[in-house]
Amino acid sequence: MRRGRVVRRWMRRTLYAMIATAGGAIAATAQQTAGAAPGRTVIGQVVNAETKAPLPDVMVLVTGTKLGSTTNADGRFIIRGVPAGAQTVRAQLLGYAPQEQSVTVAEDAPATVNFALKSVPYTLGPVVVTASALLRLGRVRS
Repeated sequence: MRRGRVVRRWMRRTLYAMIATAGGAIAATAQQTAGAAPGRTVIGQVVNAETKAPLPDVMVLVTGTKLGSTTNADGRFIIRGVPAGAQTVRAQLLGYAPQEQSVTVAEDAPATVNFALKSVPYTLGPVVVTASALLRLGRVRS
């Protein structure tokens, strides 16, 4: 019975984490579209540096703000409502070295910034698994 409670608690916590993550994404999207001027936009594409293949699901952020986006299947992104002036844009994806670029955002035209991320080996330390045998005493039925 105790194991069932532990599993239910784990499932409940996982569900809460998924809801919180989705809520943050919705809030970020709403923040980008609310009051966004047409020109104050950063657009671009993220590709693999070696293969030049587009990278989907890369997190692209404007540093120092809460603005950001993820790339689509073609590696393209759009960030709206970026403050005008000099900004630093950061692209990051697990398994790739993060990259930052400076861009000047104008009031009347979108700024373009493209990234070519280099893959980085991702290694884990050794994992040790141990098990112990349990002796179960009980009646033997014949």
